[in-house]
Amino acid sequence: MKKYWILLLAGAVMLALSMGCDNNQKDSEELKESQGDTESSFVEYSLQGTPSQWTNFEDGDEDGKLVVINSDAELNEYIDGETYPAIDFSKKTLLLAYGLTHRGIGVFSYDCIPSLTGGYKLKIEITLDDTTVVEDWVCSILVDKFLNPENNATLNVTIINNE
Repeated sequence: MKKYWILLLAGAVMLALSMGCDNNQKDSEELKESQGDTESSFVEYSLQGTPSQWTNFEDGDEDGKLVVINSDAELNEYIDGETYPAIDFSKKTLLLAYGLTHRGIGVFSYDCIPSLTGGYKLKIEITLDDTTVVEDWVCSILVDKFLNPENNATLNVTIINNE
């Protein structure tokens, strides 16, 4: 009889815990809706496979520079060539980051985090290798169109020396 009550109590605890998890998930979803959806899809925009190339970059440095592009005219300032993937600027904004390193690049990774105000934070992490070549880097990604022209994008570049 004692086993029966222990099993019944264990089942009740499991049920209570599972209901608590559902409530937490529901609360989390309600909080997300009240704060605005901060999840955004972004895709890399690449000139690879086209005869065009990036151009007209100001002097880059390890901190990098970020350009927010919202029109074909602005895009044409940074592309040398006439054949490249089209962008629907009524729906998308192009974030173009560039810079250089004073050693070779071993690993290059990035993430784009939308803000609650409609802007974006582009985080780039570069792990250097042992080569002594100065290397340029470019990161170009398409994000959802800025909701407000005053929204901004920020760039955060982290350089990791592999020594």
